Amino acid sequence: MNKKKLIKTAIILTALILIPLVLFVLFKAHYENALQEPNSSSNEQIEFEIIEGESVDSITSSLIAQDLLREEYRNYFLIYLKINDIIPKIQAGYFSIPKNLTIKELAETLQNAGVPSNWITITEGLRADEIAQKFSDTFKNIEKAEFMTLVEDQEFINSLELHGENITSLEGFLFPDKYFIEKQAEPREAILIMINNFKSKVPGDYNYEDIIIASMIEREGINPEDRRIISGILQKRLEEQWLLQVDATLLYHQKDWNHVITIQDKEEAQPYNSYMYHELPPTPICNPGLDSIISVFEPKETDYYYYIHYEDENGNIVPGYSTTLGEHEAKVQKYLR
Repeated sequence: MNKKKLIKTAIILTALILIPLVLFVLFKAHYENALQEPNSSSNEQIEFEIIEGESVDSITSSLIAQDLLREEYRNYFLIYLKINDIIPKIQAGYFSIPKNLTIKELAETLQNAGVPSNWITITEGLRADEIAQKFSDTFKNIEKAEFMTLVEDQEFINSLELHGENITSLEGFLFPDKYFIEKQAEPREAILIMINNFKSKVPGDYNYEDIIIASMIEREGINPEDRRIISGILQKRLEEQWLLQVDATLLYHQKDWNHVITIQDKEEAQPYNSYMYHELPPTPICNPGLDSIISVFEPKETDYYYYIHYEDENGNIVPGYSTTLGEHEAKVQKYLR
């Protein structure tokens, strides 16, 4: 075989190996994305029935017909059911299914017929009272006042065996996530589900101060990189005995994230005033997500001591960092006044 034929053969063999590999990688990436993407932006609840003995193909077609699953994700849904051995676990019965579930969440829902349940989404950065209100709005057996009483019940808090000393509130530990909870759930059950989720996802070497810092980062940061820079700034200011001067601590005291901060707010002698006291706030100021918690352990070291966020010419919120007070004040004057 001459040299040209050898090269041609090598090219063909390489192509035969690489093309399927590339196609597999592309398919896998699209598949993984499809599993995580909500079916819709609507949270409208659809009443759905699975008949005893109904085939998985028929169930899938009905899901698509009722706008609970996209047609283009039919095969991904079936593949997910197959490789996770979910098909035998699908139950006959009635379901109330919101349109905005992912494939994973939809599959989980179909395994729980006969147990009326609701989905509830707890987003990052909510206060405990905001979470209590969301549960009260969604579950008839959960009252906001009773929920909040448990959040501050010292005996209940101690029973949870959270890491850290002098934990006086469950603020900070109500882990943000999407939950599928029985409609008849009581406040204690709902809180335990969130606490157990926190324990399963948050690294075990945290302490109470870490969660307090993470809660400030959650309210102040706008993306993972920004959170790590802010983490470095806040921890450096703490170490050097600077005032933290975190606006979100003032807003927490007001129980209103949209409150317009005044000079009086910054001069008020209250324990969450980080413009007046060098110490950390006595509790977290919200319930942070995992990225904000991790940023406490993985701060980005910089020369910065100050930061702001402002709207750029494209309407995007962007950070601005400074090393000196003069630089910071110049940015405030330019972008925020």
